[in-house]
Amino acid sequence: MNIPFEWFQEPPKYFITYYGEIFFGRVVKVNEDGSFYILTNNKTQDFQNSKDDEKYRELCDLIPSKNVIRDVKLNLFFSSTEPPKSISTSGERLKKMFVFGAGASRYCIFDDEKETFEDFLWKPPLGFEVFHKNYASILDKYKEVKTFIPYFLANHKDIEEALEKEWQDIINCYNPSLLLRHIQIQFYLRELLMRVSHETIENFNNNLYALLIDYFNRYLCRNNEERIICISFNYDTILDYYIEKIFDYKFNTLSDYIDIQNKKILLIKPHGSWDWGWRTNQVNLYEHITTHKLDLSDIYFNLINKVYYNSWGYEAQFNEKGIGRYKADRNAIEKISDDNSKSSFPAILMPYKNKDEIMMTYTMFDTSRFLSDHIEELYLIGWKGNEKIFNEHVLKRLNRLNKIIIVNPEPNEVIRNIESCVNLKHLEILKFNSFEEFVINLFHE
Repeated sequence: MNIPFEWFQEPPKYFITYYGEIFFGRVVKVNEDGSFYILTNNKTQDFQNSKDDEKYRELCDLIPSKNVIRDVKLNLFFSSTEPPKSISTSGERLKKMFVFGAGASRYCIFDDEKETFEDFLWKPPLGFEVFHKNYASILDKYKEVKTFIPYFLANHKDIEEALEKEWQDIINCYNPSLLLRHIQIQFYLRELLMRVSHETIENFNNNLYALLIDYFNRYLCRNNEERIICISFNYDTILDYYIEKIFDYKFNTLSDYIDIQNKKILLIKPHGSWDWGWRTNQVNLYEHITTHKLDLSDIYFNLINKVYYNSWGYEAQFNEKGIGRYKADRNAIEKISDDNSKSSFPAILMPYKNKDEIMMTYTMFDTSRFLSDHIEELYLIGWKGNEKIFNEHVLKRLNRLNKIIIVNPEPNEVIRNIESCVNLKHLEILKFNSFEEFVINLFHE
């Protein structure tokens, strides 16, 4: 397969892939199988200084086929070239950080409602429950997603492994039908978690999130200058709801989640939320995407049409090789109401095993990174500790940490996942088997 000569030439160009990533650079080598290397601009100097034959593999992006490149442009329209605004503190004290994973939402009901919740149709799912027959009424709206279920079952109901394998197939071979199904799963997950959130809140009173936030309210009243950081990797909004209700907050914009001047609890959601998204002018976006068989380049760079200039630097930080990418503008993600969710593209990161990125504003990411410098106590609730970007850019910065509280029936797995980025020596480590045991214990301290 011939690679156009101009792809090798200066000036560097924007290579737009059908799966929604943009590489900026030029082709420097083509392999016999048709794959080729793109040298991105931030690695040019290292490449020129290296005489090692491994420099292509170590300093360049390997593109498996010309077919995955949807377009090549000399210029790109950027929605903003301004860096994200930094957050500042003015005397607020930050001592405690709470991190929530899927286990927290799945087991958030306690006392005499716990048994009923186990049989409840809309209880928050763990990974292996995402396509449970309980959710048939939603699956029927997304019939194409049903074709993924046999593949999911063949991968031992491991949603992270199944989606990771599918994503690798998408980027390693031009497969628009597979990518379309992948996008449709994203819409399915949004509706599922919207319904799960609403039904859990409306049908159950004995919620551990409510009890925990009630504890925060009392604690912060006694410690008026203190602020608490909550990090939730969950798409549901059960935690969000109780923070708003008990503290009388409104999360109308993503800036509201990290308003340290006016809020005592900051809520950061690195993987997005069912009620976040990018607005479009389509009345029914899912139907439009499915009917016209759009890929992610169509969605990000035509419908949303927002590429953030500074995403290059952030993506270089996240990339193992330190190679940048241009992405759809995370700072353009908005809070989406139920009424206009049909016209927006979901801002939720699919649950992959190894692929990790952020699905929040860059300002929110910087807030989690900057404020972590002050944290003394880390609470890990129903979270496995296996998020690479969070571990590398947040946990590694916990220089003042003196206590870790692990709420998980398998605490050793959590310790294994975080021990490379958190110095566990000389730390006080407390372990609780369940969310219920932990929260009840707080009220008896």
